Amino acid sequence: MALRMLAVAATTRRVGHVYLVNRRVECTGMAVKPMQSTVEAAGWLQKRINQFEPDVVATENIPKTSRKGKRARALTDSFQRTAAENCVLDVSVERKRAFTNKYEEAAFLADAFPDMRQLLPPKRRYFDPEPHSMVLFDALAVAYAVLQRPTLTMAEAMR
Repeated sequence: MALRMLAVAATTRRVGHVYLVNRRVECTGMAVKPMQSTVEAAGWLQKRINQFEPDVVATENIPKTSRKGKRARALTDSFQRTAAENCVLDVSVERKRAFTNKYEEAAFLADAFPDMRQLLPPKRRYFDPEPHSMVLFDALAVAYAVLQRPTLTMAEAMR
């Protein structure tokens, strides 16, 4: 049976999703409207869950030390609540910062998921705004973190 995962992420200007089937990217998307409120964000995610019927919904567990803003945190919390209300495995992971910057991480992810190579943005200059497609790599980083987690035995999960 194919594992279907929907990974979502929020930045200061947009939200994005990456849908994977058996570790292969099948669909990506981003939107601005869900940024208006947590209710809009929850509705946006619910539509994606209804559309893709994933087994797993992956979100980011944002640590208190993160530089993510209040809006991105609130939207991510909304994503987690929405996922928990559905009949899916809701997985929230902390992204480990193993790269100097987001562009190095995105390049690594594009190598790991060749279907994403065409969406890889060029490294921006300090005065350029962040490329829109970067939110897709944020979502992909969440999915990658979930895929890298060791599996738990039933006994470990029950602790």
